[in-house]
Amino acid sequence: MTKINYSISRFDYKKEIDVLRFISVLSVILFHLDVEYFKGGFLGVDIFFIISGYLITNIILSDLNIQKFSLKNFYLRRARRILPALFIVLFFTIIFGFIFLFPGEINYLNKTILSILFFVSNFFFFKTTDYFDDMANQSPLLHTWSLSVEEQFYLVYPIFIFIFFKYFNLDKFKLVLIFLFAASLSLAIYSHNLYPDANFFFTPTRSFEIILGCILAISKFKIKNFKYRQFLIDIICVLSFAAIIFSFCFFSKEDLLPNAKTLIPLISACILILFLRETNKFIYYLFSNSIFVYLGKISYSMYLIHIPLLLFMPIDKSGLSYLVYFLFLLTLSYLSFKFIEQPFRQKERVKNKNFIFIILSSLLTIIILSYLSTKVSNSEFKRDLIKKISSKKNLDIYNQIYKVKQQGLEVDDKIFFDECVFSTIKISFKDKNKFKKCIEEKDDKFIIFLGDSHARDLFISFAKVTNYKMVMGLLPQGCRPATLVKTCMDKYDEFKDFISNNRQKIRLVIYAQQGSKLLKFKSPSELDQNTIIKTLDYLSDLNIKTNLLWIGPNIEPNIKMNYSLVKIIINEKYNLYENKYIYKLNDEIKKITLKNEIKYLDRIKIINYSPLNDFYHNGNLTYRDTNHWSEYGHIYFGKRLYLNKKFNYYIEE
Repeated sequence: MTKINYSISRFDYKKEIDVLRFISVLSVILFHLDVEYFKGGFLGVDIFFIISGYLITNIILSDLNIQKFSLKNFYLRRARRILPALFIVLFFTIIFGFIFLFPGEINYLNKTILSILFFVSNFFFFKTTDYFDDMANQSPLLHTWSLSVEEQFYLVYPIFIFIFFKYFNLDKFKLVLIFLFAASLSLAIYSHNLYPDANFFFTPTRSFEIILGCILAISKFKIKNFKYRQFLIDIICVLSFAAIIFSFCFFSKEDLLPNAKTLIPLISACILILFLRETNKFIYYLFSNSIFVYLGKISYSMYLIHIPLLLFMPIDKSGLSYLVYFLFLLTLSYLSFKFIEQPFRQKERVKNKNFIFIILSSLLTIIILSYLSTKVSNSEFKRDLIKKISSKKNLDIYNQIYKVKQQGLEVDDKIFFDECVFSTIKISFKDKNKFKKCIEEKDDKFIIFLGDSHARDLFISFAKVTNYKMVMGLLPQGCRPATLVKTCMDKYDEFKDFISNNRQKIRLVIYAQQGSKLLKFKSPSELDQNTIIKTLDYLSDLNIKTNLLWIGPNIEPNIKMNYSLVKIIINEKYNLYENKYIYKLNDEIKKITLKNEIKYLDRIKIINYSPLNDFYHNGNLTYRDTNHWSEYGHIYFGKRLYLNKKFNYYIEE
């Protein structure tokens, strides 16, 4: 192999990169804490990818330059960096998961752990989880998807760079990287509306972020000396830092990142990496502060620990609660860095043979523990444990939570009560034939429920208590008329066409959706006007074609059911949390629908919620998760709906 004449023979450590890493991990933590003004905090992961690509490329090229690079050493070094702290977190997550989670959740957790061990958790979460869903933070290892993306990339990248430099030079390699960057970015831009979940989780659409760091490592950008050179560097560093903070504060999940917009924080991070050392401004002193530098060094452990700690340490949104959380997080991260990360990184302290043995033993231990926790959680052992540490009342609550959690895991896309009482997420040829057959045989008209999972709740409630024999649900869960995803839009367009073609056969179309999706993600106290307008446009069009009723938002207690066992242990009382934003939203929708001549029914009013009595009633939980009714809740609330005079008036008019 020829010497590549890379400009640095030994990697030049930049302490400011550690500070950038800390700022990024802090933004991710604040996002997962649901801090209102950090709704774009998840972009910290995107900056991680840049930093990772930059550092790894520097290290590989430095080793290649002195002809000391080997794939074996690269993967061992990578394993030393990633695995010890990760395995410790997985071990304790299994232990605490067994104590605080329910059998179905433990089974899910252990499938998650298996996917993490083989670095395919991004694919697993793509199939099972919406990263931005209300329930996402209840998956204690959701954040490990980013590790899987990195390791999938680095499985190929060092081999590619090693082989490439046998036959080509650095300039040609740069051209290849630029091409791969453009290809990955183009794919991300193309798919961000069509396949948003895949776009978020998959390595091909994330690679451009890592590759940008790789390009940065082999590119030498210089600002030539001139009169205002220092002033220019100071300005671009300040603006770049401001752009990153702006992205953390004002970008959100609605932006369907990654896409071209992601380049704003990414390029800003690149600029800071390149020029921070040359600025005289306060921003450099921020990035050279020894405290922040050290926090950057322990940021990997902070990242690994922050969600499991958040899950198993329920907190409210108070300053004191946040303070206690961060004290615990920093303490655990320091211990992990000091006693796990640092020793295993040093070959002289842990020889390669010993390291491999420890890792393989740990891997086997984690797999065995995962298997045993699943088996034991389904036995009476855990219930006996709860009996010993809690009251009979709380044991009953535990049993109820276990019951509704199992119901939540068994949710199906299609619901069938009777030949003419059924639901679908997409109208098939079979569904159209069933619809036609019911019309012919029963000589009646259909009541149709339209909307997301909250419309699903209404459909089930109505179907269980009604005497009407022709009820259909058009229920694409997670989809609403204003959803930007093309597959969702297609379903609603299809529903519109179906209703238009069968208007004489439909008694009433009842629309419902999750109320919080009509509020701004970044500021839930405000209505999302764009979403409201798109929803109204769609419903106004339907209102012309058929008899339409919009049933207002459901109360969303947002009680994290995964926290329930913790609450039981400390004997916390259950109430239906009154979400003031939902009440405000309900009042605003009333006004808007009145102006647009759309019939509207106040669900809060007709259900007549009682916060003290309606969450836990006669030994039964009425909700199965943060915002959906349980089987008991379907009947409990359905009766109130069905007996409401105004509701029946709309059906019969």
